[in-house]
Amino acid sequence: MRFSAILVIAALVLTVLTPSAAKADERKPIVVVFNVEARGINLEKDMLVRLSDYLASRLAESGEFMVVPRDQLKKRLIDQKAKSYKKCYDEKCQIELGREMAADKTLATQVIKLGSRCIVTSTLYDLKKAATGRAATVRGKCSEDEIVSSLDTVVDKLSGKNTSISGKTTDGESGKQTPSATAQAQGNSDYASLARQMEEKEKNRPLELKKAWESAKGVASNKEIDKKIRKAVLEKFLSDFPEDNEYKQEAGELMASLLDLKQPGTNLYWLRCPLGQTWNASSCRGKSLSMTWADAMKACPAGYRLPTRQEFVNLLGGCDEGARGGGIGRCESCGRSARCSSMFGKDTGFYWSSSSKEGDSSHAWYVGFDYSNVNYDWNTNLKSARCVRGWP
Repeated sequence: MRFSAILVIAALVLTVLTPSAAKADERKPIVVVFNVEARGINLEKDMLVRLSDYLASRLAESGEFMVVPRDQLKKRLIDQKAKSYKKCYDEKCQIELGREMAADKTLATQVIKLGSRCIVTSTLYDLKKAATGRAATVRGKCSEDEIVSSLDTVVDKLSGKNTSISGKTTDGESGKQTPSATAQAQGNSDYASLARQMEEKEKNRPLELKKAWESAKGVASNKEIDKKIRKAVLEKFLSDFPEDNEYKQEAGELMASLLDLKQPGTNLYWLRCPLGQTWNASSCRGKSLSMTWADAMKACPAGYRLPTRQEFVNLLGGCDEGARGGGIGRCESCGRSARCSSMFGKDTGFYWSSSSKEGDSSHAWYVGFDYSNVNYDWNTNLKSARCVRGWP
């Protein structure tokens, strides 16, 4: 009796476990999750990386997919000497990388701002079929919390687990919610319509950008208009076109000229930022340009020039006899100099002066704001540049 009972129990156990075991053996599709792309909205790069990491984690958590670790994706792109793993947004790049990483699918996601709303779209591309698989579109507000919520809904849609969305039917065998054919067709139609809108907008953008810059530059360059108005126009232009703006550098330099700093006790007016950086209302952002002395001599915007060696010495102050006497020497660092730090904080750059070495046209004087050294160097070497107008 006991043996018969054991056989019956064993049979029941096999009956219960076999389907789930077979299901466990079914390989889930491997997905490469590429970075979220922002279009029409200025999202910090760090935020985009965090959103992308969160999306990958949620997709793996759904239990429907296996997700390639994001660190592996980054390493692969670095190995290929790509400029940045955040830049692989085009379909061709993603398909090639997906195949190289032996994935089954790639996931491309965009946050698109239209009007006051943000639309999150995600598309699963089937690498084996060379065709789009599933797509999900969610409309919501544009705060970080709302975008995260939209990503949650996107994952639920892609994994077929979102039971709160209308237009879905129940799979009789599994009991889980799946989109109806009508709802899926509507989603594909919405996505196609949105794609056409974005394509048309991208076509017209260069002309819109050019017209906007010509208008903004005309106002901002007009010295008869109040500086506050000119500054506000530039801020609006930079806000309306935060990404892929070929005029951003010029606008930043023009903005800096409206915010230049008067050196106390002189008639010298310095641009707030080294060339290459832009002022964002509280600090200089970006990377300063490195250039030869000859390039630096002609790089300042109209009305500005490179400071002389002596003007740098006067700005730093606290100089030794060598620096004061026109030779090699040291002054106070910018961070320790009351005058320099009040204007440029703890700047540590190395800057060309406009002064060449007397009797030696192959060398020019420069000043290091961190080590406070005043010295000369081959004029073919690279250093940054600050610009000034007026006179001592």
